[in-house]
Amino acid sequence: MSPVRVAVVGGGISGLVAAHRLRELLGPDARITVVEQSDRLGGKIRTVDLAGHRYDVGAEAYLARRPEVPALLAELGLLDRATHPTPARSTVRAGGVTRLIPGGTVMGVPTNPDSVADLLSTGGLRQVAAESTLPPLHLDGDVALGPLLRARFGDELPARLIDPLLGGVYAGGVDSLGLRATLPTLAAALDAGATSLTEAAGAALAKAAAPPDTAATSVTEAAGVSPVNAATVPARAASSGTGAVSEAVGVSPASAATVPARAVSLTAGATSPTRAGAASLDREAEPLPLPAASLDSVATSVTEAADPSPASAETLSNAAVSASTGAASATRAASVSPAKATTSAPSNFTLPSARVIHNQDPHPPVPDPSPVELASGPAPRDGRGHVLMRGGGAVFGTLVGGLGELVGRLAEGLDVRLGVPVRAVERDGRGWRVRLGANAPGHEPAESVLDVDAVVLAVPAPAARKLLDGVVPAASAAYGRVGVASMAVVALALPEGAELPGTSGVLLGARERRLDGSRFAVKAFTFSAAKWAHLGADAVIVRGSVGRFGDPGALKAGDDELVRLVRADLMELTGVTAPPIDAVVTRWGGGLPQYAAGHTELVAEIERAVAAEPGLAVAGATLHGVGIPACVATGEAAARRVATHLGAAVAG
Repeated sequence: MSPVRVAVVGGGISGLVAAHRLRELLGPDARITVVEQSDRLGGKIRTVDLAGHRYDVGAEAYLARRPEVPALLAELGLLDRATHPTPARSTVRAGGVTRLIPGGTVMGVPTNPDSVADLLSTGGLRQVAAESTLPPLHLDGDVALGPLLRARFGDELPARLIDPLLGGVYAGGVDSLGLRATLPTLAAALDAGATSLTEAAGAALAKAAAPPDTAATSVTEAAGVSPVNAATVPARAASSGTGAVSEAVGVSPASAATVPARAVSLTAGATSPTRAGAASLDREAEPLPLPAASLDSVATSVTEAADPSPASAETLSNAAVSASTGAASATRAASVSPAKATTSAPSNFTLPSARVIHNQDPHPPVPDPSPVELASGPAPRDGRGHVLMRGGGAVFGTLVGGLGELVGRLAEGLDVRLGVPVRAVERDGRGWRVRLGANAPGHEPAESVLDVDAVVLAVPAPAARKLLDGVVPAASAAYGRVGVASMAVVALALPEGAELPGTSGVLLGARERRLDGSRFAVKAFTFSAAKWAHLGADAVIVRGSVGRFGDPGALKAGDDELVRLVRADLMELTGVTAPPIDAVVTRWGGGLPQYAAGHTELVAEIERAVAAEPGLAVAGATLHGVGIPACVATGEAAARRVATHLGAAVAG
């Protein structure tokens, strides 16, 4: 009997996990081929060299409270490479003021008005306080977030807090996203009888804070992402045992320690020295001039009630802070004063060319939505200040050499074909035919056809729509209804000694404006050197995220101009003027899925249609969550579906 053959289309994390698990399930004789149209594997995960550091310019962390990634790392022998964020707090720019992201909310939806008092005007706060007195809210199916939030809370709360948080997760906002796919815990609370968003948020937080044996501890509920069918998240213990996984991912909880506030003084005209001989950019580059009166001081404090460091700057978690009114007081004390200058950065300074990475196959960097959606009360921390989930495991994790280490380990032993587009997937008797190469004659690879027993499609929605058209029309049509966003990550390595606020980063809403009234280019900054201890030596690494759904904004700028714009935003928000010693621009064109109203029903349509086609499976961020754990889960599920089909076919 000839060995079974499987084609995995798409070399992102979902496809690589599917191929890896198929190798385990089908045995060493199976022929598993991964076909990737770009020149690299990893998709959302991309690790580059930045000023001598291995640095992630795509997804930069995983949510460790979900089991998929820690178990996979243990299986691959990478768990000893895992590390966790520092206790640095995250912030949001609201009404021209940078403040700590408040606790006591579910993705910005508060349990009471006190938790968001510092972010809103008197009128905005009055509308939030009145929400619980409005006519009872009853869901009929799914709803768009924008109209719902504005009808219940007014304009300010969505614009100043909820929209920036959602923009960090999806590069979209309240008007492009739906309730059930993005805030499932709120939807569940409303379905269970809550009559206001405030009451629903309180119910969600209470459920999250319950003891593990009574709380929502399933993969989907604890993570707060779109529900995944039981078959989608297979129960699989790592070879070292689940106890070893949780023990190695996060050390045992220690008594909480308060981290003293750190004040940073930024004076007009101050610059940080460049590192001699190390600049990959022009050494003659002039530092950005500081406004006449910049941030006088930036003070932050990190306490036991602080939220955990986020999975990426774009998520900037509001989780794990006290829902009590005391948390609001702590936030007030730690707010960051806005700049008082009325001048903006000049547009006539020049920046030498940055290194540029263009993503050829759009797999955008997507942080996991779970940490920003689900607050769970005061966060326990270990003796080093790492935020822990209840039970002892760290909330977030990454690898000290970058998440590219995971990609490399998954790819070992696989038959990988890079730079090869797939132009068609067709039924061929009892199996499948995958046609490779461009449509233009003469551009086919040496082997232009793969005849296989099964296919896993692990590609973004636009590619899935094209490949399923004519094969599974219902699934193709459903994929076609998924909107996608583009974005860019501008990674900057500033010289050693550059002084940033002692926070993990800042989110900005679409309505926030610079001092001169112009729009910010960025939607978020990650202060990576403060967030990750292993990145804190000999360079100060920062990354700015640019791009929102339906609003390309600064993405239209060339690469050098984009770096200049991001530097100008950094200067206005922090006062840092030092020119970078290295810079990398990574553009992610399309593919960042928008979970609009009705998304859960749309995914159900896809899965029902695909389930009717033996030997076909789908995976990826379009389905049950945009973070790395959710993508891993879809890859695992796709592999098991295919392996089950092939086993039944052989037995038959």
